[in-house]
Amino acid sequence: MEKGDIKVFVKKNNGTFRRILSKDQYQLNSNGQIILPKDHYSKGYVERIVSGIKWDNFPLYLENNIYDENSNNDIDFYLDNN
Repeated sequence: MEKGDIKVFVKKNNGTFRRILSKDQYQLNSNGQIILPKDHYSKGYVERIVSGIKWDNFPLYLENNIYDENSNNDIDFYLDNN
């Protein structure tokens, strides 16, 4: 990881994935808060609100992911409904 990179979860129709965003893939608002792309959630936030979730246990997100073999119902349900 480079300085400024952040770990995130990505929720897509075919499952939940892990991803590292570089500084040019997210924005900062005028208060310095990180604005993530659509369907992206910070690693720390998700790990705090969903018990037992570990970022490292999810498949790496690639633009052409077509599988959901590692879908996690707890995180999928939460992210779909909040």
